[in-house]
Amino acid sequence: MGECYRNLNNHPRAIRAYNSAIRYKYPDSIMYLNIAKSLLVTQKYKESQKHFETYLKSYPNDYEAQCGLYSAKKAQIQLRNPNRYKVSEAKEFNSKKGSNFCPILIGEESNSIMFSSNRPTKNIRSINPITGVQNNNIYFTKQNKSGKWDDISPIEGSVNTTADEGAISLTSDGKTMYFTRCEDDFEAAQIWKSERSGGEWSEPVLITLFPDSSISCAHPSISFDGTQLYFVSDAQDGYGQKDIYVSTFAEGKWGIPQNLGSQINTSGNEMFPYIRHDGVLFFSSNG
Repeated sequence: MGECYRNLNNHPRAIRAYNSAIRYKYPDSIMYLNIAKSLLVTQKYKESQKHFETYLKSYPNDYEAQCGLYSAKKAQIQLRNPNRYKVSEAKEFNSKKGSNFCPILIGEESNSIMFSSNRPTKNIRSINPITGVQNNNIYFTKQNKSGKWDDISPIEGSVNTTADEGAISLTSDGKTMYFTRCEDDFEAAQIWKSERSGGEWSEPVLITLFPDSSISCAHPSISFDGTQLYFVSDAQDGYGQKDIYVSTFAEGKWGIPQNLGSQINTSGNEMFPYIRHDGVLFFSSNG
């Protein structure tokens, strides 16, 4: 039960299930690793450290557990030494019924925002057969003259469908959008492109990065000059489950994707890359 909840990203329920398994002396020590990972996600770092240490007593060479333990310890140190950034919930954008993620600020004054969400929407309703919840779509809102944000609405045009759309990246001029789409027929996720014409987004065009369409490509991030596309893939030549790749645009087409290598990619999942205008790459990893 704990594994089901963890894979659905419902970590509080996963933790309760794992604690029950520990209480009743479930014989598989992997539960200590998995509860430690869920506790890490929910920012319960001291408890997470304890369970990582318990697991490592049985499997001292487990690299994933070693990295998890390092993260749990590092987080506790950082909390005692706060930096100049303060993180708070952006309540005006969040829906209580659904997930909200991958926001990007747009406009000359960064007074508009686009983001992905599976919030209930009147005219767009499609239940994902894998997760059992509403598919994601792309939403937009703008800050008005009084400083308040307008009502959130789906972006105009042909991007949002009954499929799952999200994880947006815009070119520096704001006229071209790259995004992830996962069709309803269980095909692999792919990256699509749409152009802004007037107030609407055009019919999306598929970006072919690998000749094999069964290879997933997702979470695009376009470079400032528009010539390099960073993305996530489960291609077989990777270092782990999902790796970050880059493709370069030349002579009118996207080149063969290049794996970013072992300095970036691990045996786990590297996801949601963001390439800043100065070439600094940000990404998430559980490896």
